Amino acid sequence: MIAKLVAASLFIGVCGAISYRWPETGEPCVMIDFDSLNRLWWENTNRTIHKIGDWNFDNTTVINGGCNETAFLTIEWSVDNATYNWTFIQSDRGVDVQMALAFVPDRVFINQSASNETVVMSMTMRTTMGMNTSYRCDDTRRYKAMVSDATGRYFLAMHFRNVRMQAFGLQNGTYSTNVSRCEDVPAPNQHPKGTWRVTEDNKTCILLTAQIMLSLPYDKLGAQGKTMSQIGIQSPVVSGSCAQNSSFIQLSDSDSSLNITITFSQKDNKVNWETVEIRAALDDDRIFPDAANPFGTFSSVNNSMGTNLQTTVSGSYFCNSDTKFTLKEGATLELWTLQYAAFQGNISQFSKDGVNVCKADVKTNSIVPIAVGAALAGLVVIVLIAYLIGRRRNRKGYESV
Repeated sequence: MIAKLVAASLFIGVCGAISYRWPETGEPCVMIDFDSLNRLWWENTNRTIHKIGDWNFDNTTVINGGCNETAFLTIEWSVDNATYNWTFIQSDRGVDVQMALAFVPDRVFINQSASNETVVMSMTMRTTMGMNTSYRCDDTRRYKAMVSDATGRYFLAMHFRNVRMQAFGLQNGTYSTNVSRCEDVPAPNQHPKGTWRVTEDNKTCILLTAQIMLSLPYDKLGAQGKTMSQIGIQSPVVSGSCAQNSSFIQLSDSDSSLNITITFSQKDNKVNWETVEIRAALDDDRIFPDAANPFGTFSSVNNSMGTNLQTTVSGSYFCNSDTKFTLKEGATLELWTLQYAAFQGNISQFSKDGVNVCKADVKTNSIVPIAVGAALAGLVVIVLIAYLIGRRRNRKGYESV
């Protein structure tokens, strides 16, 4: 497995696709095909990090399998006797695939005083394939796991693509023509406009509409200096709290790997966008691809945004223009089509009154009448010149008569 390092990536065509069948002779009941590129980290109790990078499924053999209500297939690496198992579990929504890597750290992290107890790291591949359906996913999908023992903690990142698998309903050793495909995953930097609310006791205390983009610096494998990761807020889980003088809204992704907490304060009928806190897990490969250190959390807390986004309690703040803020730890917050209101009794929609428009929008709006006025003035000058030229020609005609 891991003890055999691969110098180049599967994804640039160095290694071919992996194919497993159970049973290996006769008509199979489990079929799995894929490309894979994987990494494993171990952080010991002294916080020293050891990494095994870019390993794949070379030098493996199928050692076990099953074809009952819960089908499975297990392979083993000849180098260190590590195993990888796929278990196909039927559920109400379809067939989920439970994956598990089992290894002895002392055989993998050689001469590093690692544990000689077996470590098992599990992940789940959720699909919508049915009993007589094959699963296909051509794009790269990432799966991760983290476990701890007495010697430290381990982080596993698995990257699969060109996946084809089926465990139920195979006929004559071929995949079913009824295919369930993986769902499209939007690019991480997409930032569609969203509207989010914080509601308590059936009353909305914060209403926020925006497009949000984050730029977060991190250390990337093989890169010099910091790499910037651009992450757009797409379909967040919304939470928050309503208080008399200080309320907040939190936007999180589905597994809480990324959290943005925005706090609003109220004083003397003025509402300020007070603080922004960003927390992102370094082990999330979607946010921090190929992070050099997947342990820990990126954190940026900005305790004062000033009065740049100020409005009144009865009104709202509006800014359609691109607004960018440089935050602590080198992070950047970028906003478009922003509008928010807070501390009103119950906000059902933005009021048309009391809207505080940002300076960038006011400047943009003033350009239009100036441009129109300039164009009209130019047209008047052209007409006047044409009139004078025509009059002069007519006068010459009279003189010749």
